[in-house]
Amino acid sequence: MANGGIIGPKNVTSFGENKITSITSTGPTSPALAATNPGTRLVKALIVAGGGGGGDDASSGGGAGGVRNLEIQTQGSTALGAATVGGGGAGGAPSGARGASGTDSSLVICGTTYTSAGGGGGGGGCGASIPGPGCGAAGGSGGGSNSPSHSIASGNTPPVSPPQGFPGAPGAVKGGGGATAAASGNTGGAGLSISTEYPGAPVPAVGGGGAGGESGNSGGSGGGAPTKCCGSAANDGTANTGGGGSSGSGTPSPDCRDGGNGGSGIVIVKELNKASGVWSMSEQLDALNEGTWPSRAISIDSATVMVIAGGGGGGADSGAGGGAGGMLLMTSVPLGFGTLPVTIGGGGSPGTTAPGNPPGGAGTPGQNSIFVTAPNAGAGAQTFTAIGGGVGGQPGRSTTRTGGSGGGGTRGGPGTCGGASTQSDHPAYPGSAFGNAGGDGTPEKSGGGGGAGGAGANACGSSAGGGGGSGKDVNPSFTQSLPNSGIFAGGGSAGCSPNPSAATNGGGGRGHPSPAPNEKGQPGTNNTGGGGGGGGGNPPGRCGGTGGPGVVIVEYPGPARATGGSVNTACGTTRHVFTSSSNLVIPGYL
Repeated sequence: MANGGIIGPKNVTSFGENKITSITSTGPTSPALAATNPGTRLVKALIVAGGGGGGDDASSGGGAGGVRNLEIQTQGSTALGAATVGGGGAGGAPSGARGASGTDSSLVICGTTYTSAGGGGGGGGCGASIPGPGCGAAGGSGGGSNSPSHSIASGNTPPVSPPQGFPGAPGAVKGGGGATAAASGNTGGAGLSISTEYPGAPVPAVGGGGAGGESGNSGGSGGGAPTKCCGSAANDGTANTGGGGSSGSGTPSPDCRDGGNGGSGIVIVKELNKASGVWSMSEQLDALNEGTWPSRAISIDSATVMVIAGGGGGGADSGAGGGAGGMLLMTSVPLGFGTLPVTIGGGGSPGTTAPGNPPGGAGTPGQNSIFVTAPNAGAGAQTFTAIGGGVGGQPGRSTTRTGGSGGGGTRGGPGTCGGASTQSDHPAYPGSAFGNAGGDGTPEKSGGGGGAGGAGANACGSSAGGGGGSGKDVNPSFTQSLPNSGIFAGGGSAGCSPNPSAATNGGGGRGHPSPAPNEKGQPGTNNTGGGGGGGGGNPPGRCGGTGGPGVVIVEYPGPARATGGSVNTACGTTRHVFTSSSNLVIPGYL
């Protein structure tokens, strides 16, 4: 009874916190840059080779690079060995040329090298001067063939278990094989979806075969390139997927007849949390003493996160409206556990006037808001930065009008253009950024500040300043009701403008009409990121309005599993609203 009287399989506990390291062709050359977590005993390694290039001259697609998804034992606090990421093969270029095969990818763990083979090149047209070009090449997945007389190009070459790929299709103008299926006709073989197993990875799927023929045939899911219509250059396999390149066009132009290049590969390592099966009592005691027995995790694996920066200050003296703070809005964000810092950006100061009514001081942009997830989150530590709103333009003063949303352009001279939005998507969350440009000024009137939901309005000749750009309604992304009716980051209106209601404009300040006493622009609403309104045009009180401070809101399913900010649990979710800089504290393990 070597296992203490308990009969069952040998088990390996691992406490790797599901840390993920991705290595791409343009990234670090080795995951040894960071050692494994102390409790790691198992890793899941995804090794994807470069895809094969497509054949020339309306022929066949390249095979996907080999894909191996392996569970491997390792040690904690240990640097992994070197990783090599294979490049994609070049598309067939001379008339009738077969595409080049992709290059291998590999990873060394505990002295053992694990390799995936490059995808086979797709067969080319039948150029008499090129021996055997129509045959697809064997590889991780096989390239497609370009003649009924040619044999099938094998996948899983060299053979491994489980298979790293499948063959290309036989016959003429066929697709390349994929990681999970052989090619079918002109269509490339299907690849492997990895978004669930490797959340936050640079790509959602890998190992799709390239398409053959012409006119819109489909590549395999996972980066396999589709074909284009006659007269267009071939498609390349998607980078970091090992997808096969498509075949070239059949038109006379030599450039258009070249096959598409294969996509580069990728290596991803996930340090597993795992405790399943049967253990003896002595094994359990050893795991507890070593600190490698996983406890019940209460990390937060999926949350909706909104980060809004401070709005820009409004300009004085019939000045322009300030731009709203930039907005980032993401769903399904893994937070992990630990102390997650939250920084709330302040609103920009307004433009001012001076005694005797010469130009006063220019306003300032809003400040950035920042939220950072934990390093142990499924995608690793991610930093979400919303950019402060641009300053509303002011006659006689130079202002920084660009920002998360741009500040409006000022009156005077020929008038100035509104500032551009500098808010960009977070790389892992396409479509997450919201910000727009400010409106343009004229010689007599200034433009409105841009908002998250729309651009600021241009000034209307000599009759009126521009209104602020609309805020964005974020209610559809959240379950619970939100402050400010769920509309945030509206642009400030210019002085002497028809003014939308601040509540419906996402917190943007109203510019002051003129003539009227005490003509200060209205401030942006607190914790909406709204831009400040522009000041009026008569002395003495024609200052702009202050930008509204930003906000960070985090919502996740279930009861409260963290502290920080204003916390509310309702409708099956918990929401944290941060109106000042603080921390979201997720305890982690019980």
